[in-house]
Amino acid sequence: MRTKFFIVVILLLLNVGCALAENTTQMNVTTGKFRVPPVVKVRPLNDIIKKDQPTLVEFYFSNPALNDVPLTVEAYISVPSGVHIYAEGFSSDSGAGTLHGHFVVPPGNSRLIQAEVIGAKSGEYFVHAMAMYYPDDDKDDYRQISLTHPFKIVEPIDSFKLPSVDPMLIIFVAVVLGGIAIIFAIRKKPPQIRIEE
Repeated sequence: MRTKFFIVVILLLLNVGCALAENTTQMNVTTGKFRVPPVVKVRPLNDIIKKDQPTLVEFYFSNPALNDVPLTVEAYISVPSGVHIYAEGFSSDSGAGTLHGHFVVPPGNSRLIQAEVIGAKSGEYFVHAMAMYYPDDDKDDYRQISLTHPFKIVEPIDSFKLPSVDPMLIIFVAVVLGGIAIIFAIRKKPPQIRIEE
């Protein structure tokens, strides 16, 4: 009788152990979703812009290695007129004081994008930065982060003035180009039409 009891207890323990093992090994992984939220940050480096010290706006994107899908990001930075913005990492397009970039960060990787803000006119201005991010191509699951930050231009740069050009250089270039045009005009012979009877 005792052996039957021990066999029943052992079988029960094995069944419970197998059930627990099955429950612990199953993970609910949804494809196209983040297991762990990505790190997305936007920040300016300083508030005062000088002639030799522009400010930087940084975008930082980090997709943890626990995620199975890439992090897709669209980022924008806008500045008002009188302020110029440059960035090497923004590859999509730019115009009218706005930079636009599209980035993909694979799991286990990070990306830092820096935009340089330069002032052409003294005064107080605002920089607007925004990033929309989502897992892989699931645009319906997007999230957004934005920043509006004031800064002051104390010493504007003067490199946006046109450089002065020597008038003699302009005359010399015009004469040379005019001479080349006359030579080509003279060398070109009009077509000859021959009528044979």
